[in-house]
Amino acid sequence: MSKSVRLGWRNFVTGWMVLTIGLIPEFIYVAINAGSEFSTLSWSGSLLLIGGFFGILIGWPVESLLLPRYRELTLFKIFGTYSLAGLLTALLVTLVFFVPRPLYTSGSFGWVLSALFVVLFMFVPFMVTMLIARGLYPVLHRKLFNLDAPNTPAPVNLNAA
Repeated sequence: MSKSVRLGWRNFVTGWMVLTIGLIPEFIYVAINAGSEFSTLSWSGSLLLIGGFFGILIGWPVESLLLPRYRELTLFKIFGTYSLAGLLTALLVTLVFFVPRPLYTSGSFGWVLSALFVVLFMFVPFMVTMLIARGLYPVLHRKLFNLDAPNTPAPVNLNAA
C-alpha cells in the first residue's frame, strides 16, 4: 500500500453519503432534545455544516496521507488513526476558539475543566459519526460504484490461530 491513493469524485460522493448517514443519530438526539422546531432545524443544520467541515478537515488528510502509509490496514488502525486525529482537532479547536484569554491568565484552573468539557462534547459526537461513517464507507462505495474503496481494511482471517 505504498502507492499514492488518489481521492476522486466517487470517493467524495461516498464520503458525503456516509457522513450524512453517520450524523443521523445526532439528528435524532437533537430532534428529541430541542426546545422548539426552530432550534431543531438550526441545530440540525449546524451539525451538518460542522460535520461536513470536520469530515473534510480530518478525513481528507487521514485518507490521503496517513492510512496509505500502513503496511497492513485493519479497522483498528483506521479507527485509531481517526480517533487520534479527531481528538487532536477537538483539542486544537478548543484551545484556539473556546478558551477565553481572561480564564487562562487568571491563574485559576477552572478553565481547564471547562475546556475538557468542550473537547468531550466535540469528541463524543465525532466518534459516533466516525464509527458509523468509516465502517459503512467500503461497503457503500462497493455497492454504488462496483469498485473497491481506497484504504479498505485487509480481510480478517477468522481461522488464524
